[in-house]
Amino acid sequence: MPQCMGGIESAVHISKVSHIIEGSSPALAQLPSAIPSEVDKKVAKLIVEEISNGACLQLGIGGMPNAVGIMIADSDLKDLGVHTEMYVDAFAEMSLKGKINGSKKSIDRGRQTFAFGAGTEKLYKFIHNNPAVMSTTVEYTTDPRTTVHWVVTEYGKVNLKGMSTWQRAEAIISIANPLFQDNLIREAESLKIWKNSNR
Repeated sequence: MPQCMGGIESAVHISKVSHIIEGSSPALAQLPSAIPSEVDKKVAKLIVEEISNGACLQLGIGGMPNAVGIMIADSDLKDLGVHTEMYVDAFAEMSLKGKINGSKKSIDRGRQTFAFGAGTEKLYKFIHNNPAVMSTTVEYTTDPRTTVHWVVTEYGKVNLKGMSTWQRAEAIISIANPLFQDNLIREAESLKIWKNSNR
């Protein structure tokens, strides 16, 4: 069982403890990332093109985040930071290859901030007593903005920053699978976030 270094609400003062009971725990479940598909790799390539030195990363689990992490680990990127709800193997891989140091983060500088981790033994060994990673609460890690900046699919990428609702709908539909675009337009029209002039 890895011992994670903490940040917010990471400890209980001994004066608040009435009993300590020792026991054994089963080994942590192994959760390897899915093998990236060709679509995952195509989308990951579009994403990695937009990442600059010093960027702060958030990844989930699955083939696509794994593909992004692999590409970053093998790239020339440097000085990356981490502020994520879920900590996965890809972060350990990028860290071991020297891509992540958190030196450019505006908060928790030098620390990789996460709420929970799930992966393989490689991940658990990496976070065990590692002062470079910081386990904290979900409320803390997911308190950043709710407006999505970039959306990427295998059909392209769009920057939604500063767009109105109907402009966002139009941009997102433009990179959807063409087989579904007409249905998406009808849905946007029913939600009154599509203008007749959009086509």
